[in-house]
This record gives sequence, C-alpha cells and structure tokens, in this order.
Amino acid sequence: MTAPTAKPRLSAPEAQRLRVNLLRVAGLAVVLGLVMEGVRIIGGETVALSSLIDHGLWPVMVCVAVGIGQALVGGWPARAGAFSLVATPFAFLLAKVLQKGMQVLSDGPASGDLLLEAGLRAVEYAVLAAALAWLVRQHWAGVLAHIGLGVLVGVIFGAIIAAFITPDDLGGWIAEELVFPAGCALIIFVSEVLVGVLNADTGPSVIDPT
Repeated sequence: MTAPTAKPRLSAPEAQRLRVNLLRVAGLAVVLGLVMEGVRIIGGETVALSSLIDHGLWPVMVCVAVGIGQALVGGWPARAGAFSLVATPFAFLLAKVLQKGMQVLSDGPASGDLLLEAGLRAVEYAVLAAALAWLVRQHWAGVLAHIGLGVLVGVIFGAIIAAFITPDDLGGWIAEELVFPAGCALIIFVSEVLVGVLNADTGPSVIDPT
C-alpha cells in the first residue's frame, strides 16, 4: 500500500465538511462522557455535578483532540500519533484545570500524580491515534476492529497507569480504561464513515494545487 499523500490546500466545501465532522466528533464525545458516568453509577458511585465535570470533561477533550489529529494529518499514522502525543496532555490538563482551578497544579503529591497521568495518557492516545490512522485505511477494518483496538489499548495502558496510580474504584477504571478508548475509537470510525458517505453523495471536491 502506498503512503497517503498530503493535501496542499482544502477547498471551501472540504473545509466546511471538516468543521462539521469535528463538531460531530465533539457531540459524540459528549455522549461518550455521559455513558462513562452511567457506568460509574451502575458500579455504585454517587455522581454529582462536580464529579460529572471532573470525570467527563477530560475524556471529551482528549477524544476531540484525537479527532482533530485524524482530520488534519491526511492518514499518516506517525503524524497522527505525534499530534496526539502533544495534544493529549494539554487537553487532559486543561480539563482538570477548568474543573478544579489552577490550585491542582500546586497541591504537592496530587500535582505529581496529575502530571504523571497526563504523560501516560499522552503516550496511550498517541498509540491509539496512530493505530486508528492505520486501521481506518484497511478495507477489512469495521466497527468491531475499531472497538477491539480501543479495548486492547485501554487494557494495556490501563494496567500500566494502575501500576503507578491506584484507581479510585473498579467502575471508574472500567469507564476510563475500557469504555472511553473503545468509545473514542468508535467515534472516529463513525465520523470517517459519515465523511465517506457525504463525499460520495456530493462528489469529489476540487483542491487548489497551488
């Protein structure tokens, strides 16, 4: 298989489709965040508004960052991974800062755990983004392959993160390490399928080669 070629410039219709696709990814990521909270409730955890923001905001922002990377890198796995490696810790820490305020970065041991988790999440979603960028180009890769990839990455990195940072509870671990990566992979798959359908309906767009 030949390497994907980079597009020098997006036409106006392509730019519009890109914006719509990213909004779609953001909306689905919000739904995924609510599903994660549902898993926590089933596990017996009491969920308040502050808990919903704390546990739900960072997955939404990280998944959106992965979606932006997928949309911008033109199908290159290495570039998708590199983008997520940089974007994920920023998205993760920004979500935590928005939820708890700047104080979380100066709370001693808690701050160290937060930065450690941000770094581990960066590696985790760099791997997931690179794998998704490769998988989305495989004609055999359907919804189950994407979900399976998310679960596999979640199990591996969930175990690694748990070795450094003890999970609060089993329900939270399942939500963050199984439901979220699998759901994020599913969101990317759905968005790619919808983009392909819309492109087929509207016909090929013209890209300015200059």
